[in-house]
Amino acid sequence: IGLCHLKNSQLVQAEAALRSAIKYNPKLVPAYNNLAICLEKRNRRSEAIELLEKAAKIDPNHAEVQRNLKRMKAAA
Repeated sequence: IGLCHLKNSQLVQAEAALRSAIKYNPKLVPAYNNLAICLEKRNRRSEAIELLEKAAKIDPNHAEVQRNLKRMKAAA
């Protein structure tokens, strides 16, 4: 649901749905990644980077998380 909201630029709804998914399953790396993208779009890059760093600790081999983390840190 969160990803659907994100794709439709419904950022408030996306954030709520993705946070709920993480609360339900704290190891759901794609939810962290999508929430970080959502937060970046809402001009909350530092919070997004923190989430990506947490996701990278859960799964250090997740390529999309690593790519987004590198991109966001370079832009910060």
